[in-house]
Amino acid sequence: MSRDALVLGINKYPFLKDSSGATKYLTTPASDAEVIAQLLETHGGFRVKRFPATIIDGKLQVDPNKPFETEELEKAILNLFLPETEKPPETALLFFAGHGLRKQLRQNLTQGFLAASDVKPVKVWGFSLRDLWDILQQSQVKQQIIWLDCCFAGELLNFKDTELGRQSSGCDRFLIAASRDYEVAYQQLDGKHGVLTGAILAALNTNQVYEGDWITNRMLAVSVEENLQKYYEKTKIPQTPLISNHGEVIKLVQGKATVNNTSKKELQILLHWLIQLLEDDTIESIQVDSTAIPGKNSSLTANNIAIFYKDGHSSPIQTQDTKNLEHQNQLDLERIVPKAKLAMLVLERYIQSNNTYLRDTKYKITRLDILAELAKHELNPTPKRSEAEILANFNSASSIGRYWLRKIDDKKIPRSELPKIIELIEQGSRTILLIDRPGSGKTCMLLDLADYIESEKASVWGLLFIKGDQFTNISSEQELTAHGLPEDIVGQCARLADYRQVVVIIDSLDVLSLSRQHGALKVFLGIIDRLEKLERVTVVVACRNFDLEYDPLLRGRSWQHKINLQPLDFDNEVKPFLIDWKVDVSNITPELRLLLQIPQNLRIYERVAKLGVSLQPASAYELYNSFLEEVVVKNSTLGTEAVVALQNMAEQLMQQRTQSYSKASFGTSEEIVRQLISQEVLLETSPSVLAFSHQTLADCLTVRATQAKNQTLAQFILEHSQLPFIRPAVRAFFFYLRAYQPDVFRRQVWEVLSHDKIAYHVKRLISESFAELVPVKEDWRLLHRIFQNHPDLFRRLLWRANNGAWWNIITQHWLPEAKLAKERETWLFQFVQWLGAWINIYPTEVVAFWREALAQKGADPQNLARSVRSMLTNFKAWRTTGIQELLETLVEDFEIEEHDFLGTLLTQWVELTNGGDTLLWRYITKNILPEDIGGWNLRDKLRCKPHEFHRDNFLADRLNQSDFLLNLVLNEIENWSELLYHTSWGLSHSQGVIRHVDSLTFLLSSLESALKFRASQNDVWWQTNEPRLRTT
Repeated sequence: MSRDALVLGINKYPFLKDSSGATKYLTTPASDAEVIAQLLETHGGFRVKRFPATIIDGKLQVDPNKPFETEELEKAILNLFLPETEKPPETALLFFAGHGLRKQLRQNLTQGFLAASDVKPVKVWGFSLRDLWDILQQSQVKQQIIWLDCCFAGELLNFKDTELGRQSSGCDRFLIAASRDYEVAYQQLDGKHGVLTGAILAALNTNQVYEGDWITNRMLAVSVEENLQKYYEKTKIPQTPLISNHGEVIKLVQGKATVNNTSKKELQILLHWLIQLLEDDTIESIQVDSTAIPGKNSSLTANNIAIFYKDGHSSPIQTQDTKNLEHQNQLDLERIVPKAKLAMLVLERYIQSNNTYLRDTKYKITRLDILAELAKHELNPTPKRSEAEILANFNSASSIGRYWLRKIDDKKIPRSELPKIIELIEQGSRTILLIDRPGSGKTCMLLDLADYIESEKASVWGLLFIKGDQFTNISSEQELTAHGLPEDIVGQCARLADYRQVVVIIDSLDVLSLSRQHGALKVFLGIIDRLEKLERVTVVVACRNFDLEYDPLLRGRSWQHKINLQPLDFDNEVKPFLIDWKVDVSNITPELRLLLQIPQNLRIYERVAKLGVSLQPASAYELYNSFLEEVVVKNSTLGTEAVVALQNMAEQLMQQRTQSYSKASFGTSEEIVRQLISQEVLLETSPSVLAFSHQTLADCLTVRATQAKNQTLAQFILEHSQLPFIRPAVRAFFFYLRAYQPDVFRRQVWEVLSHDKIAYHVKRLISESFAELVPVKEDWRLLHRIFQNHPDLFRRLLWRANNGAWWNIITQHWLPEAKLAKERETWLFQFVQWLGAWINIYPTEVVAFWREALAQKGADPQNLARSVRSMLTNFKAWRTTGIQELLETLVEDFEIEEHDFLGTLLTQWVELTNGGDTLLWRYITKNILPEDIGGWNLRDKLRCKPHEFHRDNFLADRLNQSDFLLNLVLNEIENWSELLYHTSWGLSHSQGVIRHVDSLTFLLSSLESALKFRASQNDVWWQTNEPRLRTT
């Protein structure tokens, strides 16, 4: 059987720089690759190809000092999996150690790469993981093995059908990625190996396996996970490997430990009793290879096992017949835990790794020991259920909270994000987060997804839908079961994943974040953490973006994919409704237009519009309050009685921190309740249980209740525990004051911010909510007080103040104050960065402010210039007054850094304005000194390589187009003629010379290309200069 391996370890990355400008060379990949290569050759029977390789100590080894380029990397991988000239091997293994790169294509869309030595973001990224996946799909190799020890390698597991082992593929595949697609990979603290390679080498220790036995892919997968978990516990380096292991067993390397004739029998006997320990509650512990049982005189042979029972007695179990015991152990494990084959390997490794301790008469194994070991691999005892039984449990649980208002005027609005979510599930994504504002349709989207799965994918996917806001008061998984969800959700998902793809949908994570002490949120996050480690399980979660940024448990959390739900298209989706409702669209204000692009607001507006009431609310609170006035207060059947009952309900829900309310507690007639449900004020989520149709409506009613009691905002806050659950109501109160009592608003906001008994997180909430307002001149006095007395709160406000009206108040009122402040330079740097959000709205003003800031040259001018360059990457108005002067300042007055975008910015400006060649040439030659020319030292002093411009062929194209630039270049290089023979020009015109491609080579190649083009066109420039060129 032919077995080929391609082993790559790249240390040299001359064009990759860190934030300080240092070259990002690596130290371990080459040595890691060489150790892997020797192991595969010696003990695995692999024919190994090494890259980059050279002769070291008389034999071919991976060279730590040699570069290896993308083209070579691609060719080597193609030759391994898709050889053109020979039959493909039976087994092919790819090991890669080096840098991994991640390119952001657009929001929610990235692409991963294996980085070769020639990578130069943003131009050359390396070998695409997408291309690697395509190669694997086309390959005829029966056993395909990939080990990637680099950052972001987990993307290889994201592609459609990436379970890498669908039976229809006809091959066995085993993949290990060092980290998830959004995570970096690390080197061990002692510098010996990469963290993943260290775990692989430990797992491939041939001294731990008997001679003649093989370490297989399944054994390696278990060991790598164990080793990395131990390393994390020791070092706290957070690296999560992704392992895909499908198809038949793949043999990797052979063991060389001396075989004990009784060892294999002993292993199966001990496994049998470990399983009994899990099932039999009368057993306290077991002990292996004892010479005596404590308290007994009877001796045991070396192969015996002692069983200790809870009633105090113990008994030796003599060596028994092991025929068919391995098969029986497998059947017994299948009855106890999901993924029994994995569990068997885990327990075998546990026995082998603890062999020394097991031979100590004082060492016992308890049930808790076994449970803890299995739990490390998300293996928890779960009674074996049939596929049909689990599906029935999930279907029953998924009905909880499914009733929801999903239509507007009896019409459903299809959302474009739904197909994207379905595609991500099909690609095997582990976690998907759906985010947006309140009322944007997140719940409807998830319900549509659930409907799709039940109608279109029922035969191949399993669904568990959880409406999170139904479980806000739970604090343990056991309580979830008591409230109707399946017991052991993770275990049952693992069981079901043996049969089919599983999708778990969790709605309203933001509501869970508001519960007391985050109890419910912690339970669900714990479930999500365990679910995302399971293969063939996708978790889809919805959360408000404000809570995602605000809540500490959510803010720093990583999600494989985030999808922002986009507003409705006004012209194509909103406007037709308004026309049907006889609304004069021409009178719709910009504020109302934005409000109606939120589905829940549009639904509320429908109820008012159909009453013939013309409204122009400027905020969601105004809209909801008007809705209550028109639909409830002015309704003769409802009126004051209904409003009072609704306000009481809202207050009770606030106090109880829940969203469900007993119909019996509502305190009105059944007719009023029916009317409120009909008017979509309330929902009857289950028999005799009421809820508000939307949380924003509940918040609005809470505020109405506080106004009836003449409470201030500070009094309202202090009346409740200052826990997360009050956030929505505080914001509703805040916006109510702004809409209806603007003068009182400013006084009450200051009272909150200056009150020493109000928690900082509430003050922060108020400050950041302030940034959502449209400020007026009268707000400046309050803003000035915040700036003077609470600078941290003002900083938070500033960073969120990015709607149009903030421009004048910040630039005309705050900026003069900031220039006089004690922390002047800190504030001005904040201002320079704040301007980045406005560059395409007020480009002339932003450019002028940036020029002024750069001219002042504060304590860290280089950092200021770096920040401006970075923000200019989003600039579009290249004809703006002052942009040329700004670019000149960045070129002339500041150090040009590697990968600083300046060349990209310059070339965009030159191309769009058809000018600026003098500044472009200055940028290219700025680093050239007279002594460089005299010392023949140009080489990489020029800045004109393709990655330094906004597109690869820019320089040649510009020389084709611009007579002025062409003359500049020719006039300059005439002074370099003596140098040319000794540098790239001479080398490129010499035969048989291997040459380094430096910046001068790129310049001269571009020039040569331009001259050929001019000659072919025989244009005026060529006719004028051709005689001169012949004689120069």
